[in-house]
Amino acid sequence: MSIVQLRSLSEIVTIAEKEERFLTKADIQAGMNWYRRARIRIEACRQLYLSILRQNLKKKALNRTLRKYPELIYKDYGFKEKLTVDISKYFRMILQCLITGSTSPVDESLENSASVFRVFQLSSSWFISALEDLKHSHGLYGDEADEVNFYIDYIVDFLENLDVLTVSQVQKIYSQEWVTIEVTKRQEGFPLAGRVLLHNKKLENILEKIEELDGDLYTFYCTSPDDFIENFIE
Repeated sequence: MSIVQLRSLSEIVTIAEKEERFLTKADIQAGMNWYRRARIRIEACRQLYLSILRQNLKKKALNRTLRKYPELIYKDYGFKEKLTVDISKYFRMILQCLITGSTSPVDESLENSASVFRVFQLSSSWFISALEDLKHSHGLYGDEADEVNFYIDYIVDFLENLDVLTVSQVQKIYSQEWVTIEVTKRQEGFPLAGRVLLHNKKLENILEKIEELDGDLYTFYCTSPDDFIENFIE
């Protein structure tokens, strides 16, 4: 089923009143469709909530993220707990979206996430990994799965573009460091932008971890925007 955001009942009535007309057959049909979708969403919310609890999906998503990004295991004390809390927050917001039938429960948090991630040096890739794990392991089927996946995809689509930086921006932020990015944009083969996956002052520390990563990777040393030494690691 293709998910389309339907107008709420209040929106249907407000538009009709603004146009000073009675509700049309199309308005009534839209209201019936909204109720049908609402029943599906609430059932999806119930099933997803039970799956999260019974299958311990938060822990599974966390473990998958740590396996995909093993450097997180060696972060500061308490980081794992903080990551767990943040993953749980996204899971809760998906349940809230299902109840309300809109993205409003998550929109404000997503809008603020860019500055939060920058201040606390978080990567959206970590949470994308956790959300993808939820999508593949929630165990829902049919219309209920479509509803859940719609809101997961909505969050993932936003996060995928959140920490994309141009190569020039990376040079400024990580000056005097070796950096590995996952390339998201190239021009004539040359990387223009990407997500920072690794950064360290010593190249050997980068090389120890880079073999565990997948994707279109580009590793280079940052000096200044006008003069930097680039190095490709195959």
